[in-house]
Amino acid sequence: MSLLFLGQPPVARPATASCFQDLNLNLIFEQIQQDCPVPIKDIFYQPLTTIEAVQRRQAIFRDLLRPAGYQLMAHFVTAAAETAAKIKQDHHDWTADQQAADLLTALYEQHEQLEKLTEALAHFQPQSLGLQKLQADLDTYLQAPATQQLLTMMRTLTSALVQVQFYLTINGRNVRVTTNQLAASNSAEVATKLFGPIMTDLSELYRPNASIKTAEAVNGDTSLQANIVVQLHKLYPAVFAQLTTFYQQYQQYTVPGYEQVVTELNWYLAVQRYT
Repeated sequence: MSLLFLGQPPVARPATASCFQDLNLNLIFEQIQQDCPVPIKDIFYQPLTTIEAVQRRQAIFRDLLRPAGYQLMAHFVTAAAETAAKIKQDHHDWTADQQAADLLTALYEQHEQLEKLTEALAHFQPQSLGLQKLQADLDTYLQAPATQQLLTMMRTLTSALVQVQFYLTINGRNVRVTTNQLAASNSAEVATKLFGPIMTDLSELYRPNASIKTAEAVNGDTSLQANIVVQLHKLYPAVFAQLTTFYQQYQQYTVPGYEQVVTELNWYLAVQRYT
């Protein structure tokens, strides 16, 4: 369902057409585009051909003239852009685990954004048929069995990842990854025995050393971090198997019509700001 067109979108006219040139409309279109983060200029070259289509857009603009309506949609498109960037980035991550984890985070954020938008629209009570249809379509999508299956998998996987706990024992260049807390508690006892007699405040031992530089990140990760995760695979094989399965199943997942709705809402907001 389009917020801009009724039925099939009209064929675009060339930007050189006299109706755009004589009235300097193309200059206006350029200015509106400059204030919009997504490509929307081509939409202006698809003029509406029926009164009903014009009235549909005008009704949506009236909803957006209400401050609550404008803020609602502006917040949504901003959050959508941030999530879209994360989904795009996960394909360039350094490790498969990072790709899967970032995709899980991004899709979870996207689902929460759609839930919040649906609830906000219900509270806002739009008067336009366009936004009413959008609200109904969102509700249908969120209640669909496939969407509920995705949500269940994301919740289950997120809960499982939260339970992953590990301890590092560092000895020179050797790093040991375990689920046993014994090594950590022993180190505190050893430190107390060694330095207790000569230090009045043992808390100084656990203060971060500002002179130690963090390892340089490579594509958002470091080789040390990646190798720690490799060891975690051995300690939590079932959890990481679920993460791999999730990525294989949903790496190409898209919400039907999501990008179109975001683009069209950006068009409305950009025109409103210009006006």
